[in-house]
Amino acid sequence: MASTRPVMWPPDRGFRREPPTNLDAENISAFEKIIRYAEKDDLLLYLTALFGVFMPAVMYFVYKTAHAKYEAYAKKKREEKRKEKARQRALTLFYMPVSAQFKKLAFELAEKLESFDPVVVSLIPGNLKMFRGYKGVMIFLIPDLELHELSEEAGGWFLDWLQEMRFEARQKDLLANLRFATLAIDLENEREEPLGKITNNLIKRLTALSGRQLHAPTFMGKNEKMDIEFQLAENAQMFSEAIRESWEDAETDEDLLSTEEESDFDIDDLEEELGPEEEPKKDK
Repeated sequence: MASTRPVMWPPDRGFRREPPTNLDAENISAFEKIIRYAEKDDLLLYLTALFGVFMPAVMYFVYKTAHAKYEAYAKKKREEKRKEKARQRALTLFYMPVSAQFKKLAFELAEKLESFDPVVVSLIPGNLKMFRGYKGVMIFLIPDLELHELSEEAGGWFLDWLQEMRFEARQKDLLANLRFATLAIDLENEREEPLGKITNNLIKRLTALSGRQLHAPTFMGKNEKMDIEFQLAENAQMFSEAIRESWEDAETDEDLLSTEEESDFDIDDLEEELGPEEEPKKDK
């Protein structure tokens, strides 16, 4: 028969236990003391409120700082892109110093191409430093002579220099970013077809250094049917169309917008570096 005696629970046991109130203060860690102190004086509540007020301000400051840095970076990149585009759209007219008439024709051609803001430069040794890293268009005004008739001073030295860069210096990519065109001129003899000796030699040596021909060789000279002014205007029109077409191609070609080696050429300082030619005075 089962016992009916009541179960006696020990005084320190039961369904509910009261938390001890006589813990030794020395056994409480420093962190627990801080927590208890904070709970007592509502410091945690105050800290939470403080963080709620200041954290948005801190995050806004961080965002503004990061945004300002990004804007500065983006502005710098846009400026670099603008300068790179300006370099690619630079136009320089080089004329061989054969005669005063050559210089005059170079400036007259520049006037007809004024929308491209060209620079006119005499092809002399002192102006060679601009070739390295040049990324724009060059138009060479050259005499239509036999090779042996071209003196060193008038431009023969330039052909020799190109040859030296290719085979002795082995700089086959020296003109990799250059686009060029040629205009052969003969004001003495009337002929239907140009000799093309100097032109062909120049084209061969420029392309050997990775230069790219912008337009087929052009020619102007003594002609009873067409005066010099008309021929010059006609050639300027052909050059304009070729240059604009090359710009359109460049905009779709990412390789032209980003090159591995940064150019040292600055179109803004071109005239200062080269000692720009003075335009010859027109006859009254």
